[in-house]
Amino acid sequence: MNYFAALSLLLVILERGETAEPENSDVISFITREKCFSELGCFSAKAPFFDIVERPLSLLPDDRESINTKFLLFTLENPYVPHIFNNMDSSLNNLPETAFNPKSKTKFVVPGFISSVAPKWKQALVNALLKSENSNVFLIDWSGGDGPLYEQAVANTRIVGAEIALFIKHLQSRTGMSPESVHIIGHSLGSHIAGYAGKNLTQSGLNLGRISAMDPAGPYFTGVDPVVRLDRKDALLVDAIHTNAAQTRFQGFGITESIAHFDFYPNGGHLQIGCKDMGHAIVSMLTHPHFDLDGLSDIMCNHQRSIALFISSILSVDCELMGVVCDSWEDFTAVKCGDCSVGSSRTCVAMGMHADAYASYVLKDRSINLYLNTTASAPFCLH
Repeated sequence: MNYFAALSLLLVILERGETAEPENSDVISFITREKCFSELGCFSAKAPFFDIVERPLSLLPDDRESINTKFLLFTLENPYVPHIFNNMDSSLNNLPETAFNPKSKTKFVVPGFISSVAPKWKQALVNALLKSENSNVFLIDWSGGDGPLYEQAVANTRIVGAEIALFIKHLQSRTGMSPESVHIIGHSLGSHIAGYAGKNLTQSGLNLGRISAMDPAGPYFTGVDPVVRLDRKDALLVDAIHTNAAQTRFQGFGITESIAHFDFYPNGGHLQIGCKDMGHAIVSMLTHPHFDLDGLSDIMCNHQRSIALFISSILSVDCELMGVVCDSWEDFTAVKCGDCSVGSSRTCVAMGMHADAYASYVLKDRSINLYLNTTASAPFCLH
């Protein structure tokens, strides 16, 4: 373990006042602890959730009550004032009083790290989903556990994923809703939360219908066992849009690996048209007088472009962002993979909401990488 990781680990132990007996006070005992929760099961901090290189600070999740995962139901009848549910109380008894329809598709929107600093996109995505079809849309509020310490938020994602899976089971038992009709849409850490929800359902013999990952988080999820991160086995269809993929958090916030059935890499997947690179974005943030949405806009531009692309794929009916199958961005830019023009023999898939129309292309044993160019603003089509 490097010096900074070891120091961070020590600070966390001291901060939490976790003074174990002398024989159990070493680092090994700290990272192999386990924490169990009623209804959700047990969660360990040991490998594969600990990795000396990729996950040096492996923490246990906070208590359920602290994270306080809430499910905010929006429907066409109630598009702005949601009904709020929680697995830890009797609020689900009020479900019959809402417009929830088990025969309609059910969607979950899952934000990522410190989502409170970027509240506008969440309601925008909810509104777009409701506009596209009559559905049940649940917005996940896990603001009690999504920061400010990133490593703790990472640990808490496992709890939130388990809560979503439990909630889906409740909906199934109470209303007959099929988990295969559920579509979870997550951004950054929310993408991996969706993966944990899918894994929990799979362990119960159920299939989650679809996961859409908007720039799934890279730090602590790169180069790890698939059980630790989102994986294409977590739902019948998993699609991902990579817009800030990088090997380290100093270069970008997204994961570079192909982890879905369809992995889209618009503009190469790292830097987006109209956004600054990480170096210039950091300078912009440090010189801004306030730590708010405006101050973070440059540093989050590439990472959040995935959200804008997904919303545009719902609303812009005359602009279909098509990705072409290709081995690499270099081959794509060298025009070795053709394009998606009419009459082309290349395999192309629509990025975003309508990727499910191409589910017949899914390969069970590997991911399909797709590349495309976009413009800097909605609807993002070049033509």
